[in-house]
Amino acid sequence: MSQPERHDLGLRNPLGGRGRLAKERLIETVGGRARAQVIALLAAVLALSSADLSAVGADAAPLAHALHINFTEIGLLVAVPSLASAAATVPIGALSDRVRRVSLLRWSVVLWSLAMIAAGASTSFGMLLVSRLVIGAVTATGGPTLASLTGDFFDPRERGRIYGFILSGELVGSVIGLFVGLLTFPWVFHRGSDGHSPPSLSIARAISGAGE
Repeated sequence: MSQPERHDLGLRNPLGGRGRLAKERLIETVGGRARAQVIALLAAVLALSSADLSAVGADAAPLAHALHINFTEIGLLVAVPSLASAAATVPIGALSDRVRRVSLLRWSVVLWSLAMIAAGASTSFGMLLVSRLVIGAVTATGGPTLASLTGDFFDPRERGRIYGFILSGELVGSVIGLFVGLLTFPWVFHRGSDGHSPPSLSIARAISGAGE
């Protein structure tokens, strides 16, 4: 018995062939799937950091209500990690010249994840501020280590272009953090108190695979 003819109505993939073609062209532009994976992982580190900062600002009112804090203290939740990151950047840059960079980035993201879990479980301003301080110090790894890894993985003649793709993750993360933070900041970025791991742990596992 002949099988009934199937008609593709385009419901499974709204972008259809155009979306797949755009994806393939992007992969071809960066030089293949393996290179695209490295770029995506490095961009994801910047995206998560940027999304985290944006989400705090977007979720200021619910945080103020839940922890009974004022907007000056909300400002500290953004300023303190930024200052910690600035202070840690130079020593971490020196460290990235002495150790295996992939391992440094991987373990930094793991520590970052633990700090995110602590932030999600915070029941007081002090606890949240300390966890944000740790997040800021650990995310300092992103700057010098990502720049060094770009040099390790890519030819000097194309590093500027590749680094541009990686930096785009920071802009994407800002937009994601702003909009998603308005709705589900505690669940998306600081999961852990409910038994689920934050997305940064997934990034750390992927970095481990990419560095092998």
